[in-house]
Amino acid sequence: MRDAIDDIASPLDSYGFASAGVYVFFDPIKFEVLYIGLARDLAQRFAQHNGLASMPAPGCKRVQLEEWFKRRKSLGYAIFVQSCIDQIAVSRQAGTMSAEYYDEEDDVFWSYDESGLEDIKANEGVLIAAYLQRHGKLPPWNKIGGATHSRERANPAIYAQLDLATGLVDSLLLARKTIRKLSSDPTAMAYEEALHAGRQWSIIKNFGARIDSLTILKSLAEVTEKQGYLNPERYAVTNHIHTSGYSELPPPPPASEDAVGSIPYLTNQRERDGK
Repeated sequence: MRDAIDDIASPLDSYGFASAGVYVFFDPIKFEVLYIGLARDLAQRFAQHNGLASMPAPGCKRVQLEEWFKRRKSLGYAIFVQSCIDQIAVSRQAGTMSAEYYDEEDDVFWSYDESGLEDIKANEGVLIAAYLQRHGKLPPWNKIGGATHSRERANPAIYAQLDLATGLVDSLLLARKTIRKLSSDPTAMAYEEALHAGRQWSIIKNFGARIDSLTILKSLAEVTEKQGYLNPERYAVTNHIHTSGYSELPPPPPASEDAVGSIPYLTNQRERDGK
């Protein structure tokens, strides 16, 4: 699992997503959030939690994980990713070309912008605040809240992102394959990178409003038209997402095809629209 995370969100390449993100440990049977955290380096942080990298117990969730697996066979893990253009500096980059971003066209190195870190701090804060707002307490494994400046943004719509992460509900905001399967499927990763642009554009355009799968597909079409002339491959990838049926795959486990918002809604909607 650590290797799969590092493959799709490595700080050492520009493939997939940035290494910095927000992650959630959850109960895959009850769809309940256990912990919300952030990491500059998701793979490294996962290794620390699981005793694969050195870290004092108070600084990670190794004890909680060991106790969990004494009584259960599985634990859910989900990540909220960022585009690789939001990569920030991390310790593993030391001594490598990826220590700074290389611009081939201008043949220069650019230092990473730390705004990607501020974004995940805000996202972690608002998710924890939304959980606290709903349950009146922090997630079981969280000891402190997140960024205080994010708390006023907490609302039921934000909490819905946790329902997506745990598999309780479904939409195209959720990847169509698990982290391990994305790591072993470059085609699916290309689709997810394209869908990420559609997801981001739908959020920008519809901030504060409900975002469903159809909204994301429409936003993907719009951003493809806007950026396609700069990247002709975007047209082909977007077309393949539709023709391959990738966007209508069922959600990855533990979500089920019967989850609220599940993708079959897309087919039904097209039938109603006569498309």
